[in-house]
Amino acid sequence: MSAALHVEVNEKRFAESGSDGAHKQVIADLAFGVAAGEFVCICGPSGCGKTTLLNIVAGLDADFRGEVRFSDDQAREAVELGYVFQNPRLLPWRTVEENVRLASPADSYDPALVGELMKVAGLAGERHSYPEKLSVGMSRRAALVRAFAMRPGVLLMDEPFVSLDAPTATRLRRLLLDIWAQRRTTVLFVTHDTHEAVELADRILLLSGSPTRLFHEIPVTLPRAERDGVWIERFRREHLLQHLDGVAQS
Repeated sequence: MSAALHVEVNEKRFAESGSDGAHKQVIADLAFGVAAGEFVCICGPSGCGKTTLLNIVAGLDADFRGEVRFSDDQAREAVELGYVFQNPRLLPWRTVEENVRLASPADSYDPALVGELMKVAGLAGERHSYPEKLSVGMSRRAALVRAFAMRPGVLLMDEPFVSLDAPTATRLRRLLLDIWAQRRTTVLFVTHDTHEAVELADRILLLSGSPTRLFHEIPVTLPRAERDGVWIERFRREHLLQHLDGVAQS
């Protein structure tokens, strides 16, 4: 199931530590849409509210002014939402397969799909392993399998490959694109890595510093199969870096 998404956050505030009831505005007048099946990456300065934004979309943070709408005015509860966090969050007392099964509604769990995803992710031999036996990269792969096994209409991803070594991160990005190409769910992907954003995205949203606003949108139209490292670096220099300088000065 695929769903379009519209996000409008007019105001989001957090209580300031050590203050007497004062609240800091972290997001202001931020609005954007995501088309069904589109892969959108969000980049912005550290601490600008990217994770807060994903939590608002996911319904984990309802304390804001604005709205989140899905296609055909579906209620959030009617849309299957997947969320891949920075930490894979696998339950240590459950096997890989049990972790995947727990994330899927009992009436929609598809063993054949899970088996296919496990094979694509290189985890076919680890279905009955416990998380403590997995490497960090394998745990991230298991988190991807769990997310796609839900058949999400919208998939939220919060820097899922952060802190990995470069070769492992590259392999996981390719795995993500392989699975996504088959499923074409709507993806909202937060990253601080502009190289990663150019490699993955149909469109990149640059956010400003606090209070966070949408600073610039950059479409990436070249087919992914043609985006080699040289092209990605040139695209970054010609289309991203000048705007990142503007973000830093905003």
